[in-house]
Amino acid sequence: MKVKICVGTMCHLMGSSEVLYMAHEIASKSKNIEIEACTCLDHCHLGKKPPIVEIDGKVYEEVTPEILKELLEAVK
Repeated sequence: MKVKICVGTMCHLMGSSEVLYMAHEIASKSKNIEIEACTCLDHCHLGKKPPIVEIDGKVYEEVTPEILKELLEAVK
């Protein structure tokens, strides 16, 4: 599973660093999760609200660490 987390300016200001930290914690316990921090996932102009996360090509907006945990558990 590939997880991309935007750490661009707006996403960073809205808490993406905490989301990235949670992603690394979850990935450390699972061998099938690949984490990538991106400076931009190019979805802000589509009206998506930060922090933005992409999991296996599907885009999620307003992701908190708790929401990320739920998403990753649902996708497993």
